[in-house]
Amino acid sequence: MDYNLLGFIKASKHREDIVKILEEEILTPTEISNRLNLHTSQVSRYLSELVGKGVVQVLTPNLRKGKVYSLTEEGKKCLNSLKR
Repeated sequence: MDYNLLGFIKASKHREDIVKILEEEILTPTEISNRLNLHTSQVSRYLSELVGKGVVQVLTPNLRKGKVYSLTEEGKKCLNSLKR
């Protein structure tokens, strides 16, 4: 477990919420923004940060619109630590 990565996620309630919501299903930024009541641009920024850290992955990288995201194995480990 990378505790620096866990700290990065916990430093932002929104990053933590995104990780938790991606546990349940694969979602687009728009779907995430609707569920968390955030602007899509904010969600996209958080997703970019999480992808850069290896917590989230883009399953459809070649699409300009309609990209879908899921947790990586590292993201699932972090999620388990968040639940404790």
